[in-house]
Amino acid sequence: MKTFLKERQGFTLIEVIISMVIFIIILSLSTVNHRQGEHASTFRLQALNIEDSIRSVQNMSLTGKEIAGVIPNAYGIFFDDDGRTFIIYGDDGDNLFDESKDVIYSEMSLDSGVELYGYNLFCDGVFLSNTLDIVFIPPRPTVIINNTLACSNSVIFVKSSNSDGKWEVHFDAVSGRTWTEFSE
Repeated sequence: MKTFLKERQGFTLIEVIISMVIFIIILSLSTVNHRQGEHASTFRLQALNIEDSIRSVQNMSLTGKEIAGVIPNAYGIFFDDDGRTFIIYGDDGDNLFDESKDVIYSEMSLDSGVELYGYNLFCDGVFLSNTLDIVFIPPRPTVIINNTLACSNSVIFVKSSNSDGKWEVHFDAVSGRTWTEFSE
């Protein structure tokens, strides 16, 4: 004769608890990975936004975009030394950003945790700069980096406190090409 407990089929309390623990561990790991992926995507988008902004300024110069009712002598993008903002502006002709003289088209701030941490300029050698000012003079456009024609290209370094590695936004003044790449 079989006892009632032996005939009964199902999960024991210990089996149910172990299954729940495994499920909770998998769920927490996937949540952590999702958040890391979200931070990495935001970080990547910030670098691509910088690249796109440089292209926009270049296009403004090619088309003679009107800013605040005026067609400027040149168009520029200025990366401040605060590591958080960059400004697109219409230049008054001195090829340098001057807030009191130039017409600001837009000012952009990077997301929290993302910052610009340096600029390499290739001007008869390589040197590090605290600011970067790229000016496009129509109609061709002629490109002036930090108020000199001697610079052939520049690299903007972008880092994040929430993600590993860094993004580099490259701009070649000779060809006008802009691209972004990830480095560790």
